[in-house]
Amino acid sequence: MNAIVFNNLISKIPPIIECVAFRAAYIFSKNATIAGDSGTCLINFEQSLKRMAFDYKVKMLINAYTVVEPEFAEKFVQVKSDLKKLTSIKHKNSQVIVLIKQYEKIVNTQYDIYVEDMIKQTNKSGFAALKPLSDKRQLYYLPVSTSKLEETNDPNVYNCSAILKYIFEEPEEKKTAENKTDVIKEKEDEDESFLFFFTPEFFDYTAKRSGFVNIDHITTEDKDAVVSEHFFSLPNINLFSALELESVRASLTDVQDEWHDVNSEWIRMSKDGSPGILSFFKEKIIPLKEAIQAKIDANDIIQNANRNNKKGAFVKIYMGLVPIKTVYDFYFTENVVKQETMDILNDYLKTSGKENYRVPFMAIKSELFQSDAAGETQVETVVSVKKYLDID
Repeated sequence: MNAIVFNNLISKIPPIIECVAFRAAYIFSKNATIAGDSGTCLINFEQSLKRMAFDYKVKMLINAYTVVEPEFAEKFVQVKSDLKKLTSIKHKNSQVIVLIKQYEKIVNTQYDIYVEDMIKQTNKSGFAALKPLSDKRQLYYLPVSTSKLEETNDPNVYNCSAILKYIFEEPEEKKTAENKTDVIKEKEDEDESFLFFFTPEFFDYTAKRSGFVNIDHITTEDKDAVVSEHFFSLPNINLFSALELESVRASLTDVQDEWHDVNSEWIRMSKDGSPGILSFFKEKIIPLKEAIQAKIDANDIIQNANRNNKKGAFVKIYMGLVPIKTVYDFYFTENVVKQETMDILNDYLKTSGKENYRVPFMAIKSELFQSDAAGETQVETVVSVKKYLDID
């Protein structure tokens, strides 16, 4: 059972919300995978910034300050121009060398200040704390090229349509051993059955369109309805360290094998278009939720978080079945994918005969992001990181 959280920094979905979904996916799935550039960028953000080449440091400073402090940005434009002239001198005297060193010091000093500020902002999303889990290969990446969502020559980078067809089939360009990404290559168990793990925006999107139907009330005529059931409740897991998340996940050890196996079977049934996926969900998946919630509630870290939870913030996990067309349109509506990707996907559904398929999902619904303070944090982090990615 592999849960994939899919998002890009160009989308409407803030990283802080994406991170909560990814953390929940880590707790409840056998393999948690983040697809896109937002999570992969933010988990390794500090490391990436600190090993940046000097020329890119200058570009980053110009890019970062152009909007907020244009006069300050102009100074670095001038520094860049002066350095280019100075370094082009073939026979540099001591005065030129000293001047180059002074310019480099100015850039490096300001860049260190910028990096410190950026790290503080991105840490608010919660992704940086997941680095230890990533280093242990407990979390996985499906990297996507953001600038060209459907064009990549890198065998280790996916285009968006490949990710979204992945629920039915492994992308052709990733099937050969030499082209497999670390996501596949380094897994001990190559169970490619997966479900999408959605952020809270999915509930608003669905409520405005087809709406939700309880499993007991679904009929064969409800082709566009989303079947959704509340499964689990958690405190604010975005405040948890990597070790705390590991502990919560480990508390499910006694039930993990059954939970992962039954979900993998359910996902495989959906890939085959089995008409029995609704009854399987009701008879095999739903009965497990109480035992899993009991294990979660018995965990010391969860109990401590619940005791200290004065504001009543919590995360609710839902599971269900959603028409695959709704999945694609949701990501399009949230700007995770572009029209070019949608054209490819719509053609794929028609030619494959999967237009009316439903697929399993998990999703978070949370009160963590309803305060103004949280909203400010999300915007601040997203804007800053976008500036970073806009560098040529």
